[in-house]
This record gives sequence, C-alpha cells and structure tokens, in this order.
Amino acid sequence: MRVRNFYKSKADLGQLNGIRQLLIPIVAKFYQCETEETERIKESSLPLTTLLNCMETILENLYEQDYPELSVNEIWDSLKLARGTLPSRQTWPGTQDLEYDYHVNRWYEATVIFGAVFFVMALERPEMKDCLSAIKTRASCCSDTVPYFIVFEEEYEECRDKVQENPALYDLKRPDSQECILETRNEKQLMNRATFLLNSLRTLQMGAPPEVQVYIYENEIHKEETKESPNPYYLQLLELQLRAERAKIDFSSRQIPEGYVSVDAILNATECYFKNDAERILNALEYVVAESNGNELERIEAKKIALMHSLVSSKVPAGKETGMTTSQQAVFFYYLFNSLGLNFNNSDKAAWVRLIHSVTGRNIDNIRHRLNFNFDEEQTQKDLRYVAGCLKELFPSISSKIDRDSSFR
Repeated sequence: MRVRNFYKSKADLGQLNGIRQLLIPIVAKFYQCETEETERIKESSLPLTTLLNCMETILENLYEQDYPELSVNEIWDSLKLARGTLPSRQTWPGTQDLEYDYHVNRWYEATVIFGAVFFVMALERPEMKDCLSAIKTRASCCSDTVPYFIVFEEEYEECRDKVQENPALYDLKRPDSQECILETRNEKQLMNRATFLLNSLRTLQMGAPPEVQVYIYENEIHKEETKESPNPYYLQLLELQLRAERAKIDFSSRQIPEGYVSVDAILNATECYFKNDAERILNALEYVVAESNGNELERIEAKKIALMHSLVSSKVPAGKETGMTTSQQAVFFYYLFNSLGLNFNNSDKAAWVRLIHSVTGRNIDNIRHRLNFNFDEEQTQKDLRYVAGCLKELFPSISSKIDRDSSFR
C-alpha cells in the first residue's frame, strides 16, 4: 500500500487535535497489552506513526470518493502482507520520503488500522453509513479479528455523545439538521429534473446528425441560461452532451482513409528497425511523395541525412572510448531525475525506461533490468563512483549526493 508520510516522528503526534486526540489512548492499549483476547502490537512491527499514516491515507482516499464503500476491499487487500512481497516499509535512497510502500507484518495489524479508520470516520463523517458498514464487515470478518475491532466500536459508543454535545471542542461543526435535509431535498429535485429534461431532449432528436444535435444543444443552453433561475445540473449535462457531439464531428473529420500509412510512421519505423536500409527506403519514399504532392520532401531528406550521419558516427574504431555502460546510464538518469523531484514513488518506471531508450538507444529489457539497483553490490558502487566523477564539473551537488550514497570512497 502506498502510504503518505503525515507523521514522520512521534514528535509530530503532539500536534494532534480533535477526534485524533481521543484515538491515541485507544491504540496505545494494543501496544501496552491492555486489551483482552488480543496480541500485543510491537512498535518494531507496526510503529505508531505508521499506523496513523496508514489511517490518514485511507481516510483521505475514502473521503475523496463518491462511493467509497466500493474501495474498502481493495484497500484491505493492498494493506495485507502477501507471500513474496517486499519488506513492510521500502523507500529508495535519495528520495524525500514523502511516501512509502507499506504492508502489515501480522494479520491483526490490518484490523487495528481499519479500527482506527472506523473510529475517526464514525465521529467525523457519521453520514457515511455504507462505508462504515463496509469497513466493519471487512475488518471483523472472522472470530479472530472481532476482539481487535470491538475495542474501537465500544470506544466510539462512549465518545459519540460527548462529541455530539460539544462538536466545536473536537473541531467539528454542529449541523443544522433541518436545514441540511431541506437543502439535500432541493438538490435532489434539481438533479432529477435535469435528468428528465435531458432524456426528453435526446428522445426528440434521436437519429439526428451530430451537426444538428450541436445546434439543438447550443440553443437549449442559451434558453436555460436566460431563465431567472437556471438549473445548474441541467446546464452541466447539456454542456457534456454538446462536447460529446463536437468530439464526434472532430473525429469524423480526421478519419484516416483505409490503407493510408502516414509519413511519420514510415520515418519512425525506418529509424527504429531499418536504419541500415534507411537510404534505400527513404529514396523510395521521396519518389512516391514527389509523385503526389511533394509537401514532405524536405522533412524526408532531413531525416535521411540525420540517419546517414548517425550510421557513420556509430562506427567507432576499436579501442576508442564508447561512453557509459547501460548500468552507468541508469545510475546517471536516476540521480538526475531525483534532483528534479522525480522518483519511482511518484512516477511510472516504464516511462523512465521508454525515455532512456529514446535518448540512449539501449535495449529496453536491459534498461529495465539495470534500473533495479542493488546498492550493496561492488559493481554498483563502481558505477556510482564513475558517474559521480562525470557529473562533478557541471553538477557538483548531484556528484556529492552520489558520493554520499556510495559505501566505497
């Protein structure tokens, strides 16, 4: 599970307020073995800061969704330890440690994390009943997990009344229930009315070409906007339909004729797969283009000259310096990207592989393999020292960072 580092040390826990102040004594019982029929949670296995980081990450994820109850099982599966997984917490050298991958070491630790999520959500967002029910079902799925989860349920029952009596003390707003009910009812009526109006309009113009439908939607939007109290939901639905019809027109105007092959596709295939035959292929392409319109002749000629030049340059005499190895190039790009704030946690490693392949021309499988560093290997340390030396003149700060990560000076 990808976890955000909300609390980096126990010193950060002193800033907790609101509902989370009530949570700390509850989870402390599990660390101090003050609960019945439960195992003691060890700080070395599930640090308190990690427990709270997991809780905050899950809450943030669920609060942002329209139907959070559908994600509960997926979150549970990503949190639990599976066979052959990585160690419980893993980060890369040189990252800012803003996020990290975490898996629980023992099954009951996942239940305790979900119990903490349940406790906070039940007091902060009691209206999320379906999500709370899904969390309870998942976390207390068998008789072994019930003793862990029931602690949080009982504490919630004890805290609920005092939180509702004085919500401001816990950074919560006291809702005006009657006003909320009325507002919700009005919103639902507007949404239902908008759906009905759109379905009626679509039925009337069924089968009309996209150009006609664009005109109808534009006219309907203008009519709705000029009303004294326009329906915002109806305007949103009309705008979406208008964009969809415009997209259909744009797509049909750019349809490629059957059997058509673009000049870009031929140039790309020649460069990637038929470089040795580039001159003959591009000569033939120039002939075909010249017979039609000749618009692309300059670009084809420029590509042919570039490929011919690269072929001549690639024939390096024996014994000459050929530059970095693939392993050294992987180290170079890793630290260069890291200096720009890019790492394996906040980006797709496959995108790294594609970019490095495009820049260096190295084999894709080899690049993917070389990006899996083992910083304890002597060869990796040699590569680190070599790359640090290359970067020292232009990028001294990156060079110093590589030197610090090297265990062999």
